Amino acid sequence: MPDINPETPVTELEFVNPRTLNSLEKLDYATVGDLLLHYPRRYEDRREFDRFPSGPTEGALCLHGEVTDAKLRFGGRKRFFEATIEQAGAGALSSPVICRWFNMPYVSKIIATGQQLVAYGKVKQSGQRLVIDHPEFEVVDPDSDETSIHLGRITPVYGLREGIGQRPLRALIYRCFEQLDDGSVAEFFDPDEAGFPGWTRSRALREIHFASDYATLDDARRFLAFEEFFAIQLNVVQRRQHQQSLPGAR
Repeated sequence: MPDINPETPVTELEFVNPRTLNSLEKLDYATVGDLLLHYPRRYEDRREFDRFPSGPTEGALCLHGEVTDAKLRFGGRKRFFEATIEQAGAGALSSPVICRWFNMPYVSKIIATGQQLVAYGKVKQSGQRLVIDHPEFEVVDPDSDETSIHLGRITPVYGLREGIGQRPLRALIYRCFEQLDDGSVAEFFDPDEAGFPGWTRSRALREIHFASDYATLDDARRFLAFEEFFAIQLNVVQRRQHQQSLPGAR
């Protein structure tokens, strides 16, 4: 596989299908660098999912279960879709969880009985049922060649714009890192002198997307935050030098 670099146009990526490429162009993702700088907005620890609760929760959970029922329902003037998910090998202490979406009929074309679903959201009590309204979700295939990208890791979750889904974007960024020439990623400062021994910008970018562990993720965040601060300070110095070089400047 040929190496790619941050300046490589997305149109030259052999692993991007025409439909995804069309979406990327509409979203102004022109180069590999544009993709690598699209940082995750949060992470889900899919090495070990939350257990299904027996009651409502104070915060959001990340659940992984099988869809045992899925159907469109009607209540008054409202139309909504419900998918019941159950934890594999669930005991008496856990209950099925209903994922519910109002006025989003397209979800019924994505989720079906028998699928494996990852759902993220706050569980509430609705009558005798436990419900998550409008959860973030992904349909996952445990037998897919891409399973290791989406499961069994600290998984990045990206802010999405219309035209591309969570899984294809994550897989695309992962493939970019697989073929990335690390030496082509320019450094903005000397990591050793700045207190980041052993780090490079390439490593920080890899870890901010696909973290080895949370401690390393924190280090990557600090590296990239320092880089941003350094760039701001450099810009201030350059502007000051420019002002001083103008005729009449003292």
